[in-house]
Amino acid sequence: YESLFVIGGTSGGGKSALANQLALNWARMGLNVLVVPLEMSKRETMGRILANRSGIDIRKILFQRLTENEKKIVVKKYKKYVRKANAKKGVYNIFKPEGDMSIEEILSVANIFTPKIVVIDYISLLKGVSGEDQWQKLGTVARYAKQWAAANKTIVVLLAQVSEDGHIRYSQAIKENADYAWV
Repeated sequence: YESLFVIGGTSGGGKSALANQLALNWARMGLNVLVVPLEMSKRETMGRILANRSGIDIRKILFQRLTENEKKIVVKKYKKYVRKANAKKGVYNIFKPEGDMSIEEILSVANIFTPKIVVIDYISLLKGVSGEDQWQKLGTVARYAKQWAAANKTIVVLLAQVSEDGHIRYSQAIKENADYAWV
């Protein structure tokens, strides 16, 4: 614990899918995980969880085009996952902000959930990080998240965009503040 992880990938490169799979696994292992989707809705995030657990196409879940048999499969597989997580006292929480929030505001709310792991998807959508000095602001976000993780004995996972040549967009300081970075 007390670490900052960064997951970087190109747009559409699977950052959210990877982070969601990790969060599901951590919760099943008995950890309290908080996922903060800044781009997707809570419904889309839950749809991904249901698709992940059931193997049913997410589009069928989101557009409510499931057969009766598929509905039964989704419910059965999700309940099985929840039972396994609960048996180890693991929790997967979703906090979808109603409006723009800064890293400080999000992590302040995170305290309510008492997580061991916080996943923020993704940091370029945080309040206050746009503009000509975006690289500095994103570096400050990473530094704050790392300090918060240490103070709260928690892991913070930040998702970040990378350019086509594999560099974290707008800020090398994000990677420099990370204890671990998967790009």
